[in-house]
Amino acid sequence: MEIPRTISNPVDGSTITFLKLPTETGGEYLQIEVTTMPHTGGPPMHYHPTATEQFEVQDGVLYVTVSGEEHVLSAGEKLVVPPGTPHTFRTEAEGSRVIGTVTPPGRFVEFLTSEYALMRAGKLGEGAEGDLLAIAPWIHEFRDVSRATGPINYLFAVLAPLGRVLGNPRIPAYPTEKDAVETKSSE
Repeated sequence: MEIPRTISNPVDGSTITFLKLPTETGGEYLQIEVTTMPHTGGPPMHYHPTATEQFEVQDGVLYVTVSGEEHVLSAGEKLVVPPGTPHTFRTEAEGSRVIGTVTPPGRFVEFLTSEYALMRAGKLGEGAEGDLLAIAPWIHEFRDVSRATGPINYLFAVLAPLGRVLGNPRIPAYPTEKDAVETKSSE
């Protein structure tokens, strides 16, 4: 699978740049730069079963809620979220630029690129709103990477097979430059 160095989210204008891929760190970690716009809602409350996630703010302010406690991070500040810990993040009046480090990375790169692919296809919106039959196969596939908190995981498990029968992929492909060139030439 070809991994673009930067992926973009048309829903909220954020971008993720892959600074260090697991293939470049001996599989030890993934490092990304996330640039968000003001008033970005972020994902629903979730946790990573096996990964530690570190947020290090470079510019702006990031609001991170961890196990019900809100942390306000400014430039130069960092926060580490251990595996299995419910958390979410958002921005308010100003956007942010954050270096994120995920250890161990597992399938986090695939998870992020397929999440942004769903957004680009109009199937996933801010706060995980969208086409449940398109989202369910994806989120169920990546339950080893990220899980929503609460009983919605059971709904995803039930809807995932139906979503796949209806043609929704478990791992949506993020469009590459090659895809864009092929699309333009076929128009």
